[in-house]
Amino acid sequence: MKKLDELFALIKSLSQSEKRYFKILAKGSKGDSNLIDLFQVVDHLKVYSEVEVIRKLHWENGQSRLAVAKNQLKHLIYKALRNYHQHLSKDSELKVILRNVEILFSKELYSHCRAELVRAENLAKKNELFTGLLEVYSWWRRVEQHKNPHDYTAFAQLLDHQRKIIHLINNRLVYNQLILDVSVAMSQRSKSKVRNEDLLNNPENALSREAKVMHYNSLYFRRVQQGENDKTKSTLQELIVFLESDQERLEQEPGMYFTSLNNLISYCVFNKEYKYAIELIGKIKDVYGSMKKAKGNRNLLKQLLRTLNIELEIYRDGHGTLQPDTLNYTTHFVQVNESKMPKDYLVSFCFQFASLYFVQYDLKRALYWINYLLNSTRLRAVRPDLQRHARILNLMIHLEQENFFVLRYFVDSTRRYLKKYDRLADHEVVLLKFFSRIGKAPILEHKRLFMELNERLFEHENVENIPNEILDYLRLKPWLERKLSKVSVSQ
Repeated sequence: MKKLDELFALIKSLSQSEKRYFKILAKGSKGDSNLIDLFQVVDHLKVYSEVEVIRKLHWENGQSRLAVAKNQLKHLIYKALRNYHQHLSKDSELKVILRNVEILFSKELYSHCRAELVRAENLAKKNELFTGLLEVYSWWRRVEQHKNPHDYTAFAQLLDHQRKIIHLINNRLVYNQLILDVSVAMSQRSKSKVRNEDLLNNPENALSREAKVMHYNSLYFRRVQQGENDKTKSTLQELIVFLESDQERLEQEPGMYFTSLNNLISYCVFNKEYKYAIELIGKIKDVYGSMKKAKGNRNLLKQLLRTLNIELEIYRDGHGTLQPDTLNYTTHFVQVNESKMPKDYLVSFCFQFASLYFVQYDLKRALYWINYLLNSTRLRAVRPDLQRHARILNLMIHLEQENFFVLRYFVDSTRRYLKKYDRLADHEVVLLKFFSRIGKAPILEHKRLFMELNERLFEHENVENIPNEILDYLRLKPWLERKLSKVSVSQ
């Protein structure tokens, strides 16, 4: 990102509560009124323009003054974020305590330093913050050197503590290297042994929680690579049980837990264990809903989006009965979190909702979501594959609603869109011809046209078979079967 846009991106990333906190801090800082003005101007821009910022601020020597003010504002925002998020993680809390120690030490308040260092040591040990723990013992040594400069036994103990911590850090680095080597081997489809692979024979070789997590993940990747399906599943289950064994840490650091559950869900879907996959999906929803930290965590949001997307794919492919509550939960979740979602996920959800409502013959809601997708300028260039499928689905919806007049218009616009981005596939040529004809044909001819379409798509030897991945998205065969059955009865 260009430096010109750096401040703009930073301000746009702030939540409403972070913005409120910044303004309170800035108002209490002498001489920062201009910075607040700059903040508000940039915050209201939809697209960054330095010319527009200078125009709205009415500053003399605007360009040179703006460069200085932007830098000052950026650092003031950083200060506000540090204060606001000082309890963001246990590592953040530890840094705050060590900052206290540094200030107290400069004032020669050594007894106060000791009290803070006891807090810091307990926090670092409990949460395996090894690098922070090294710093804790460094401060202990400095304090003791001033209070008891000849207590060599204490100095030796502190050095021994640091050596043990360094051993734990080295052990963690070994597992970092192991998971890297296994990942590289997996990407290269190499089954040859990687260095330190023997460590995977026993989880006790991993001396910390983080190292054990890397042990199980390395073992999982290796077993996927070796095609050991039963062992792959049990490895993920063991990892999940291990993560669940420490609920306090799980609440503080839920990311790996969500990732592991999603990996197990993907494994189950791949192996057609849909019932178990749906159970795990329900578990993720429950855990996400119960976690205080989950709501503002974008990483966890992405994890849950991945989960919900898989769930919809399971039901869209006909594996299980989709309950109204399930679809209502997901549509509401997407609407609430739309602004925080990656665009590709939003496109996928819009298409999935439209498809599922179409299958349920809830045409009003199906049309709502397909219009949401097709009419959004910010989504237009995202997921071209789904954009193509969405336009075909749009024609199917309008045909079901008997919107024959607009159907003719949409056929032409769909053809133009498809030709613009790529050549028409055989099935697209057949479908567009069908929709064009049925939009103009009398009702009595519809049965014949549907029968011809079914023959052209699934029985005609001159049309290439539609790839299964397309039929997974466009449920053409069940739609035609239903239409032929309905048309036969009505006629």
